[in-house]
Amino acid sequence: MPNSIPQQQNEDRFMDMHAAIAWYYGCAKTCMGLQMLLTICGAGVLTWVASKHPELKHWTAFAAVTITLIDTLILERIQSFYKKKGADMKELLDTSLLDLPWNGWRCGTAYSKADYALANRRFRSRRGKALERLRGWYPKAIDAIPLPLARLICQRTNCWYDSSLRTKYGLVLYSVFGIIALGVVVCSITRELTVAKMIMELYVPLSPAFMWLLREAPKHWKAADLHDRTRKAIDAEWQRLLSTNGDAYDAQRVSRSIQDLLYDGRLKNPLVFDSFYLLVRKDHEVGMDEAAQEKVDEARAKLR
Repeated sequence: MPNSIPQQQNEDRFMDMHAAIAWYYGCAKTCMGLQMLLTICGAGVLTWVASKHPELKHWTAFAAVTITLIDTLILERIQSFYKKKGADMKELLDTSLLDLPWNGWRCGTAYSKADYALANRRFRSRRGKALERLRGWYPKAIDAIPLPLARLICQRTNCWYDSSLRTKYGLVLYSVFGIIALGVVVCSITRELTVAKMIMELYVPLSPAFMWLLREAPKHWKAADLHDRTRKAIDAEWQRLLSTNGDAYDAQRVSRSIQDLLYDGRLKNPLVFDSFYLLVRKDHEVGMDEAAQEKVDEARAKLR
């Protein structure tokens, strides 16, 4: 029996959830922006000060350590707070739309509409037009196959999209690190700095940037690897369902386990700026739709 996920996902209640999700993640990304501003831009300023005023090198070192502490002990925790709210809301949307039970042991108490009403209103009042790009997130093609199979395609879509996005974003962060590190070497050689001066005038002021980049980039690639492994598990379950015509309860149980992995990833995975997401969105959505259509065609051929 076909499902109604493509139609239901655009209903007001689910768009309200999308708005709340976008608001919570937006707050977390604002915090991440402050972290980047402090660690990378701030490090650049400190490096300039240290090179122009060597007598202030102890103060620039103190400022670099202070920036690192603010980033790690304050901003990172604020970001995690809003990221968890966003993950909880995304879990509420997925479990409601995909007809999955709520896992209170892992996710805590599910949000009521009153809990996220304020976030919904704030996002709609400030960035309401941006909500349209979240309409029709799951591929339309899945309406032609039974719910257990459609649910797996939706979960697989989330894994594929996130993995591809994070692989590219991690590469960007590593590239930025490499450029900065190369700049340090070139600057040290051209200015004929001693090792001590290179450390105090370049490495110490830039250390917050190095620490932030080397903390974030590996997380993105680790998250991409986790999503790839989850996608392989989904593919195995897909083949099992097609070959055995598994019952709906068993299929729901397996999808619930997969959803737990997705939720854990949303709690732990680092964020990606919207600007980068928009840059690769078109190509990713084409690939996502093509992959979904391929799965739908396979299912319809097997279920004839």
